[in-house]
Amino acid sequence: MELSPQSKQQIDTILRFEKWTSWGFGILVVSAVVGMLVYASYWDMPDSFILVLLMSVFTLMIGIETSRFRMWLRFVKNGQARKLLTLRYTVYLIGVSAIGYYGIVVFYETPQPQSFQAFLLSQAFFWGAAFFGKWLDRIIQKHDDHYLTGADLKLIREARDIEKEQRHG
Repeated sequence: MELSPQSKQQIDTILRFEKWTSWGFGILVVSAVVGMLVYASYWDMPDSFILVLLMSVFTLMIGIETSRFRMWLRFVKNGQARKLLTLRYTVYLIGVSAIGYYGIVVFYETPQPQSFQAFLLSQAFFWGAAFFGKWLDRIIQKHDDHYLTGADLKLIREARDIEKEQRHG
């Protein structure tokens, strides 16, 4: 099946966005953690450094998800699919916020030992939101063919890798 130039451009944009955000986020977080460890090994590190790290990682995650949502809104044209897409990302951001709440408020701000139940509750919110998002992905795709699920993107990446290998030998 031959794709239209618009579909090819959409797929290229999505794959490029996924690649840059995953690599960029990973590099920034690892650099921040290594920098904190190096700093802490030579000087006394104030507690506010950990709060700044948690806030910056949380802000970066929210920013990436918001950018991803706005990117998909450009491609999805069906009204019902757009509403479901908004619901999907709203629920996912609530799940990410639960992780951020645990990391910032419960883990950092609470002087007494953290409860395992609070940790499990934040994880349940996050993974519940992720599961709900994957379920909504299939429904959104039924309403609008321009929406690609994570499995679709994985298959496209694998097909492009196979094409590259065949071209280069």
